[in-house]
Formats: sequence, C-alpha cells, structure tokens
Amino acid sequence: MPSIVGIGAQRSGTTWIYEMLKAHPEVCMSPEKEVNFFNYHYHKGIGWYQKFFDGCDQNKKTGEYSPTYLSDNQVPQRIYRTVPDARLIISLRNPVDQIYSRYLYRVSRQRYDRTFADALKEDSSLIEDAFYYKHVKKFLACFDRDQILILIYEDLINDPRAFLQSVYRFLNIDTNFVPVNLNEKIHVSRIPKLRSAESLMLFARGLFRQFKLFSLVEKLKEKGIDSWFKQLNTKDDILPRKIDPDLRSDLNNRFLEDIQKISSLLGRDLSFWK
Repeated sequence: MPSIVGIGAQRSGTTWIYEMLKAHPEVCMSPEKEVNFFNYHYHKGIGWYQKFFDGCDQNKKTGEYSPTYLSDNQVPQRIYRTVPDARLIISLRNPVDQIYSRYLYRVSRQRYDRTFADALKEDSSLIEDAFYYKHVKKFLACFDRDQILILIYEDLINDPRAFLQSVYRFLNIDTNFVPVNLNEKIHVSRIPKLRSAESLMLFARGLFRQFKLFSLVEKLKEKGIDSWFKQLNTKDDILPRKIDPDLRSDLNNRFLEDIQKISSLLGRDLSFWK
C-alpha cells in the first residue's frame, strides 16, 4: 500500500511532482499517475488498488498522485481508513490562474469552444474546486498536520530545485538527488491538429490502463513516441494566455477571503495571488 498520496490540486504542477518522485531511487510511484482509486474506483476494492504497486521494491516508499482527490468530500475518510499513516502532498496555485489553466486544458484536449466566461457559468466546479481552504480542512480533520505537505506552485516556477528538495525532505529521502528532467516543462496545454487522431490516442491509452499495460506505455515514452505524436499533432496556434482584466478582478475578489485563510494556515503572505 502507498505511503505517499498526492491529492491536489489540478493544474498546479502535480504531473511534474509525480515525475520527480518517480525518478527518485528511493521511491516507487504507481506506473499510472492518476489512479483515482479513492474517488472514481473505490468500488473496485483494495485488491484492485494494490495491483498498481505490485512491481515495487518493498524497501522503497510507494506512492500515487491523483489531483482530483482534493475536492472530493469522500476521499479524506477513505484514505484515512486505508492508509492512515500516509504522507499527503498538496500543491496549490493562484486560484484564478488554476481555473484558467483548467479551462485551457479542456480547450486543448477536448476542443472546448466556449469562452472562459461561459465556461465559468456552465461549470460551477471550476470555481468551487479552487476554494482550497474548505478542501484542505477536510483532510486536516482526518490527518495530523505534519502528515500533510502544502506546497505553493509559484515556488516551483521560481526555484524548481528548492521546491523539490522540500518534497524530498518531507518524505525523508535523499534531498541531494537531482532528476535529469528537473527543468523540463511537463503537461503543457496544446491544440490538436486532428481531433480524430487525438481521440484515437486517448482511446489507446484507455485500453492500456484497462489491461494494465503500463510497461508498454513507459517504453513508448522512453522512445519518445508519445512526444513525437504530440508534436506532430499540435497546431501552431497559441492558446490565449490572458484573462479579461475585469473578469480577473471579479474572480480575485471572490477568492480574497479564502486566500487569507490559506495564508493564515500556512503562516505565509499569499497576497501575490492577484
């Protein structure tokens, strides 16, 4: 069973953290990043979950990272009942930027044709999931504070090495280890040229997950086939990177109190989240 569980937040550097943990010689991460056992697959039972760690050396720390855990009300109790001694990792990002990044990701993967403003009106979860304080508090009600590492995504952008060392230190593993892909950008939003080709790729990935063909997926990544396909099937169009100033101002005001609560919890000034 995992001793490390990454729980959030989406579009806050979680894939990068997963890859950096996966690279560490003292850690064995699940071959698939988003296992999503404690929310979407809990009904499949512990046996299903354990299979993700079957290939791990028992002398290594094991873990998984599913960023959708943070906003799910059932997850804290489920994790506590299953792995009460686990160390939990949360990465938080400026909530407005996080929401917008989630929107851009939908645009890139699903050819989402709604404007950002319309997306906010149609999907309340975009905003609700970014009210971090209430979600973090649910986990603090189940776990001791020293079992939860709360990171700030902007620290990753400013100093990846120091950010990663704080993760390694929290897990009590060698902080001097430096992954070769430390400065690599991972999970960048993109617009596919051919939607049909992208759908086929996603379908193939789904089959690999279903039949647990994770070693094949890793080999494809190692050979650069995954990156080659993405580069080949990516439009040159640049995704919009700026939010309408009035809309950003409105969203900033909505999150002001929540940011203050997170600041108080961490004992850190987060006023730069504007």
